[in-house]
Amino acid sequence: MNNIKFTDGVGFNTAVNWYHLTRRKDGWYVVGKGLLCAVNSAEEGRDMIREMQEIDKLHARAPQAD
Repeated sequence: MNNIKFTDGVGFNTAVNWYHLTRRKDGWYVVGKGLLCAVNSAEEGRDMIREMQEIDKLHARAPQAD
């Protein structure tokens, strides 16, 4: 599911290949790479993006299972 739309009309496209922070009428969200996560503040969102980028780096370095 790449496009998510809620009944209040708020919509997100999670298909983008990078994480970004966005503010909507009901708060802040981290969006991207299939992720949609509400956060309490822009600072919390930036911290989450850094964490997700570090996790992505670890996954890229991990040996792939056959």
